Amino acid sequence: MLLTLSSQFIVAQVSSPVYSFHHLGSSDGLSSSQYNYHVFQDSVGFAWISSLVGLNRFDGYRVKQYRPDTTQSGSLLNLQASQSAFGEVSGGGMWFTNDVALTRYWQKQDIFEHFQFDLPDGEKATNTYWWCYVDSQNDRVFTSGNRHLFFLDVTPPGRQSLLDTIHVGVRDRMQITGKGEYILLRNFFGSPRLEIRYYSVDGLLREPLEFNGPKERGIRDAYYFSDSLIWVATRNGLYKLNTITGQWSDEITNNGRSFGYLESICVDREGNLILGTATEGIYRYNPVANRSEGPFMTNLGGNLQPFTPSIVRMYLNEDETLWVSVKDDGVYYANIGMDKTSTLRIRAHGDNQNIVRFALGEGGDMWLAGPKMVTHITDRDTTQYALDISGQELEQVKSFLVDRSGTVWLGTLKMLLHLPPGEKTFRQYALPYDGMVYPGYNDLKELPNGELLVATNRESLLRISADRTHCFKDPTSCIRPRILGGTGNDLLVTTLRDSFFVGKLIGADAVFRVDTVFLGLPYVTAIVADEAGDKYWIGTHAGLFQITRSGARRYTLSSVFDGTDQPVVHAMDILDDRLVMSLTTGLESYQSSTGIRQKLQLSDGLQGNEFTLRSVLTDTLQQTIFFGGKNGVDVLTQRSFISTAPPPRPTITDILINYESEVATDYSPNKVSNVAFIEHLRLPYNKNSIELHVSAFDFSDPANCQYRFEVLGSENNTERPVTDQPFAILTDLREGEYKINIYATNSDNQWSGPRSLTIIILPPWYRTWWAYTLYALLVAAAGWGVNWYRLRNIREIEKEQLRTAQAEALAAETETSVLRLQMNPHFIFNSLNSINSFIMTGRKLEAHEYLMKFADVIRDILNRSTQPLTRLDQAIDLLRDYMEAEQMRMGDKLRFHIEEDPELDTFSYYLPTMIVQPFIENSIKHGIGGLPQGGLITLRFKMDEEQELLLVEVEDDGRGRRMQGGRTGKHASKALGITNKRMDQLNAVYATASSTSSAPASAPKKYRYEIKDLKHPDGSPRGTLVLLYLPLTYPRQHESSRS
Repeated sequence: MLLTLSSQFIVAQVSSPVYSFHHLGSSDGLSSSQYNYHVFQDSVGFAWISSLVGLNRFDGYRVKQYRPDTTQSGSLLNLQASQSAFGEVSGGGMWFTNDVALTRYWQKQDIFEHFQFDLPDGEKATNTYWWCYVDSQNDRVFTSGNRHLFFLDVTPPGRQSLLDTIHVGVRDRMQITGKGEYILLRNFFGSPRLEIRYYSVDGLLREPLEFNGPKERGIRDAYYFSDSLIWVATRNGLYKLNTITGQWSDEITNNGRSFGYLESICVDREGNLILGTATEGIYRYNPVANRSEGPFMTNLGGNLQPFTPSIVRMYLNEDETLWVSVKDDGVYYANIGMDKTSTLRIRAHGDNQNIVRFALGEGGDMWLAGPKMVTHITDRDTTQYALDISGQELEQVKSFLVDRSGTVWLGTLKMLLHLPPGEKTFRQYALPYDGMVYPGYNDLKELPNGELLVATNRESLLRISADRTHCFKDPTSCIRPRILGGTGNDLLVTTLRDSFFVGKLIGADAVFRVDTVFLGLPYVTAIVADEAGDKYWIGTHAGLFQITRSGARRYTLSSVFDGTDQPVVHAMDILDDRLVMSLTTGLESYQSSTGIRQKLQLSDGLQGNEFTLRSVLTDTLQQTIFFGGKNGVDVLTQRSFISTAPPPRPTITDILINYESEVATDYSPNKVSNVAFIEHLRLPYNKNSIELHVSAFDFSDPANCQYRFEVLGSENNTERPVTDQPFAILTDLREGEYKINIYATNSDNQWSGPRSLTIIILPPWYRTWWAYTLYALLVAAAGWGVNWYRLRNIREIEKEQLRTAQAEALAAETETSVLRLQMNPHFIFNSLNSINSFIMTGRKLEAHEYLMKFADVIRDILNRSTQPLTRLDQAIDLLRDYMEAEQMRMGDKLRFHIEEDPELDTFSYYLPTMIVQPFIENSIKHGIGGLPQGGLITLRFKMDEEQELLLVEVEDDGRGRRMQGGRTGKHASKALGITNKRMDQLNAVYATASSTSSAPASAPKKYRYEIKDLKHPDGSPRGTLVLLYLPLTYPRQHESSRS
């Protein structure tokens, strides 16, 4: 934007915004420099650029290319990466078209997802996906495919619909109106026809409106501004269309001139139109003030010139970075919201815009001296005065002054010129000849008494009388004075011999009294009084210094900045509380109260980096400072030092591990495929060289962004020096955990961060915890070997004792096996009786089925008759087969149910073979056998973890023990007697095994059982419950008992 200037400048200068445009083409990494018509900056910060072949992602320094890959899911479908504009929805990815489908890009996963829509005939739309519009506020996407317009609601459940049967062209634009409707502006590839359609998410709202452009101008772009106003760019200029009346405005001109062939329209955040022409550059048009500026200028090779590429499309992102797509030449980009300065170019000076000196008249009039012309600007008019000098070598302008009488003085190395008030020509002022052909009029200063002090190459200062009728030498011995400075009665004089005189003007004659002389101050270019008046700032080619009064006639000289970062000052003055300097690299301000230094460079709108020595002027009334340079005048205000660059967003854009790219995601615990989102890395010890590529995502001037890397390690912390290189290399990291903090600045030197990355370098296997555990075990084994011989005799004694115990255990096991074999014939006898009963009653089929079941059961019993223990799951299966066999014999009179504790591991525990069967047999025979209606037997298996017992419950709802003829305890079955003996023997065997085992003392509990009588609430019997308590038995216990 133009800075607010005094009115007299409006008639004297041509102001064009100056921007530092950067180029990005195939030589910079783009997949192609053709068809880069669509650019978009996503929420992470990456810039996406379409091309003829492939899609490009740009971080300000490097380009990553995306191309179709049939071997990878989630890749692009078509080499024509984007035939449409891009858009992004919150949490829903970035959307664009990929020729054969609508495509969504997922940032974290770094993959592409594709959508194809249904046509009215039921077929899929599979081609001409060339247009897309994304409503990011409402998470809606509109696209065109197979010459149909579709709608997609990104939020679940993802509603899709067909809106219209039209083909939407790549230059057609959709926007949201003030009423919340969607307006589609169709321009039919440059024809004079403009069609307007209004949509909701359900379809066309009303009949389309059609307008023919003025004078049959071909329409290239259109922009909805309000419900009644459309801006239309044509091949012959800019027009307004009133959609209510259908009237076209007259052509909108650029200060009376046509904008020409317009290609593209953007709107900045202040509502100005950014107009891109085909070949005549870019303009900014303020529709409220009806004023334009441009074309935009750029500095190429040190020369300021209009930026006039062959523009095709433009994209302006939220931080006002303008991306310009150029025909067959990639893209250019610059931040157009950062114009902190204005560049003034004097019309009358033509191509030579170098302003050598400034001067301010008593009334605020401004005088500007160029190499061969002087311009006088007032609030009424502008006047130019030609100088009869060559402007080269000895005739270069060295000094320029307007005295209190209004006379303008101009000195060169050869002569002194003056322009008295009312005259129209500069005349040479005659001075006494003293033998020097070129006396060199280096500087001029008007003294309080009206005399004019002249610094020349002579041996002393010259004075011109107040009435300007004669001149004389100043008695002070200042040999070859060069620059004069000071306010009031202070006078500071620097010489060509690097001497610096500081003193006072005394009395009515203004006699110069020298108080202090400093020697060796190299090449002074500026002397500026501090606002407070107690110090002077001295600009030199060796840095910035200050002279401070330290006594009545004493002064001290000190350097302002320490170290090597000293500015090479060309010109300097004060604006408010800032010292502003022109340097070899731009402009820089310094606030002594805060110590803050701030640079302004080409990206801030400067006309260039070549500034003229001592060419500076401050207009204190307007709070404006002017610097003259090769390409014109840079104008600054306080606003020039307010940061306008987008805040930096330090982001990791690539991670190389051992110099290998695209492998970092393999070591990320959070399993993201985009390194920008990686927060942790776990790397093996031999993958310990890391290269981090980062970006601040400030596209205004990436080269001026700075970075700082902080490495917090397990052993020490390091902070690397600030650098403008967007990467850091970490080599030979030792095992341990590191935290990398990344800080970045934008081009205005504003810091942000940190972006943190945690890296864990794992140790080699021989330094892992399990390796140390193995070492400890080996040491323990060695100790065991040493003690083995000592314990040998003790073990022999223990073995003898063990043989005795084993013999006793074997005898007990033998007796237990005999008892177990006694149980098997008892079961066989009962089963044969059942088979006989079937045969005798003529139920042959049932006898056959029962005999088959009996065979299965007896086979299982015989197989296990020699096994002291049976795994729990197999024992349950045997009991189930047994009860099913009995059920076949008894019919509906026998019902049974088996329950298993879900937490019981039936594959790990064992129980004595056939230990439960006798109790089931007893329940069948004595519990429910004599009841007409029969009964239910419930078998439960539970685990008591605290007691380390397996609890088996056998419950029947039969007669109970007291209803069995009153013979409780006298007629117990033979099987139960055998079971009692088995339990006694088992308890003895395991007690012996436990006492001789070297395992920890956790002896099994005793085998036992309880019989409980169940009763109804009225006291009548309702059955019997048998509780078996079986110690948890494992195979190793069984083996130890037999060993």
